[in-house]
Amino acid sequence: MFKTIDTLLTGVASGPMETVANLVVALDGAQLKLTSITGKVRIVVESLRAAIRIVRTEQQTLLKLDQALSASGITAPVYVAGTRIALLGAHAEPGWLSRRIADGRTEVDGWGVVKTALRGLRRRATRLRPLRCKRRIQARWSESGLESRLRR
Repeated sequence: MFKTIDTLLTGVASGPMETVANLVVALDGAQLKLTSITGKVRIVVESLRAAIRIVRTEQQTLLKLDQALSASGITAPVYVAGTRIALLGAHAEPGWLSRRIADGRTEVDGWGVVKTALRGLRRRATRLRPLRCKRRIQARWSESGLESRLRR
């Protein structure tokens, strides 16, 4: 499968291309979805953690993807949970944040990364909150002695 993708990515250098298909690639246990609607390429990653893992472990694959996009004049935004976190390809302008936390070729959107991280934390907190409240109520119930009185 990766050989086919590699052939596809390296074959793009011949000229401009318009993408009209969807492609799902599994990289290091995470799914990278390249979608195209009306010719514009979008890259969708399932979570911020998965995006970070891909950037850290799949340098060569991302380099080939960036070269293919740049050679064909395509710029692809990278989205996590509907928020743009990066820009890859022809018109990406990497800044100091990209050199610091990414591969130096991808334009990292700092506000998008922060927004996505905060959404993830909020989602985790809302999942844990009911559990904590339930434990707190059970602890108070048993401390008050009402539990033992009602069981008699």
